[in-house]
Amino acid sequence: MRDFPELTGLRGLAALWVLVYHTWVVATPRIISIGSIDLTPFFSCGWAGVQIFFVLSGFLLGLPYALAHAGKGRRPEAIPFLTRRLARVFPAYYLQLGLLILIYFCIGKAERIPGTDSLWRHMLMLFTPPPVGTQPLVGVWWTLPVELSFYLVLPALSALLAPGKIRYLCLLLIMIMPAWRHFAVITMANAPMNEKVTMAVQLPGAIDSFGMGLLAAWIHVEIVTKQRFAGIRRFVTARGIPILASAIVLIALLYWQHYNYKKYWTDSFIFYGWTPLLNLSVATIILRASLGDKKHGHILAARPVVYLGTISYGVYLWHFPVIDLLMEQPLFREAMFYRFPWLLIATLAISIPIAACSWEWVEKRIIGFSRRTPRVNHNPSKAGTL
Repeated sequence: MRDFPELTGLRGLAALWVLVYHTWVVATPRIISIGSIDLTPFFSCGWAGVQIFFVLSGFLLGLPYALAHAGKGRRPEAIPFLTRRLARVFPAYYLQLGLLILIYFCIGKAERIPGTDSLWRHMLMLFTPPPVGTQPLVGVWWTLPVELSFYLVLPALSALLAPGKIRYLCLLLIMIMPAWRHFAVITMANAPMNEKVTMAVQLPGAIDSFGMGLLAAWIHVEIVTKQRFAGIRRFVTARGIPILASAIVLIALLYWQHYNYKKYWTDSFIFYGWTPLLNLSVATIILRASLGDKKHGHILAARPVVYLGTISYGVYLWHFPVIDLLMEQPLFREAMFYRFPWLLIATLAISIPIAACSWEWVEKRIIGFSRRTPRVNHNPSKAGTL
């Protein structure tokens, strides 16, 4: 199975989008426009980059299982698969946790260091709302246990990619996500926003994102190996059409979200409908990138974009602490009107080299070591998963 540099590039742009969003929020949100055109939704909805991560993970990790069901490869063995996934996620995370504890101690911010009761939860990535979990030291860490949960249940979910069972995966997408989100938003109506968000998007609430990726993986394999879904193939491989259609839907979703944000975390239609529509747009882009004509090139396959995707895990992990530490400096803390562009430039200038070092010195080495276990027919680092 070949690699998909376009999807690695897509992950890099998603990480960059999350970075821009957090910089905009911390820099004191302002309306950003060109003339009368309000561009603020492109900044205020940057957290949607996380949903792109989830759909990508569903597609890339589900692809070997879909190929196995189609008789085109071996089914990945659970232990080697989990070993590689844990090796991909935990080492860079543990390194960051240790370095941040040291940094906060050295700069006199010891109150930020997790206590013993919280530290063991950090070691296990238990970031669900109390009393089970704890508030993560770095806000973006909440997504890590969501990904880990998906890794654990993927072998069971993959059974739904078999011929004749795909309808059950569709039922999961339609029923489980809204049911869980309804439970979360009703039972935690008075909880702090961060706890409500964390509970709502635990794996049952994020199954639509991962499931849409799995569904895209199944469609990809059916098209490539059995020449099925000719209409879908014609649509996603038509030059410009799928990207234009996805862009129109995505832009509409951003403005819908931005101007209805107060309704989003309530028992409302946007709360249940917005994410599935976003997932569908992302899945369309994924199928276009995986099935489209490679002769004409693609911005997602540009070398700088692909490299950004390669180091995207480090960018995602480190950008928020970098923003936090920069805001401790008078230059950024006391600035007002021009804070956002300068904070963004500084965050990029610091986060990207740190992420590159994390990739070269930690992540790539650990991944190489973990591959000494029996291989399966996919390549997690080049494919662009976390």
